[in-house]
Amino acid sequence: MEMTTHHRIATGVGALHVAMAGNGPPVIFWPSLFIDGEMWAEQVALLAQSYRCIVLDPPGQGQSESLNRLITLDACGDALLAVMDHLDIDTAHIIGCSWGGMVAINVAARFPENILSAVVANSTVRPPAFFNRMQVALLAPVLAIFGFIAPIRSMIINGFFSKGAPRSRPELRARISAALGRQTPGSVVFTAKSILGRRSAQTHLLGAIRCPVLVLGGEGDSIFPPPHSRAMAQDIAAAELTLLDGVGHLAPVEAGERVAALIKAFLDRNRATEGSQS
Repeated sequence: MEMTTHHRIATGVGALHVAMAGNGPPVIFWPSLFIDGEMWAEQVALLAQSYRCIVLDPPGQGQSESLNRLITLDACGDALLAVMDHLDIDTAHIIGCSWGGMVAINVAARFPENILSAVVANSTVRPPAFFNRMQVALLAPVLAIFGFIAPIRSMIINGFFSKGAPRSRPELRARISAALGRQTPGSVVFTAKSILGRRSAQTHLLGAIRCPVLVLGGEGDSIFPPPHSRAMAQDIAAAELTLLDGVGHLAPVEAGERVAALIKAFLDRNRATEGSQS
């Protein structure tokens, strides 16, 4: 993914690395837990032809400042607005996957005047299940001491994709292995505890969202299965839902070109609507 400019922007959750490419209406990307902005390569390759693509590395991940404390989804939403303020952006489209989808919901509800539309992929508004909390409790100390050792790496990769995909498509495994290698395990422990283990429910925010929202889910998503996507779409006034056959939790990677085309079509439709109303 070739980006034209790189920035390091101070926010309440640490300095965030931001890469930008293209020209046009701003589109801000927030990735999933455990990885960085590279996950959006296929989407940026397409959208940068007609949009200004702004790709964040989330707090504590990628080239952003390491974390040494817990954070909240509200703090993440505030950080996204801080990035917009720094770049002198009044309004933007927001695209997020998993953790990024949670942030997209947060800002669309809390800052409606700043958000033109949102894409929420493979995400949820529910609090962590008991299993997730226990999983983090067991995973965190091992990750902090030993890093992304083979069993942890395999667990993450298998969880990200539909059943059998990492075996049948080794490029997926290689891509996520490389992404995990760019992370600082001690820092990611805090993101995992914050988002996977202790996040607050955001169900109450859905009714406040007025912008168009594209909810994308994977039929093979074992982390946030289709009922999560359906429930979100049902409770957002201007939502449309697309469930992808044979796709797991990281749809923008597993079905990169397909997701890119869906996002572009959604943004183009809303761009045309905004133009007709201006």
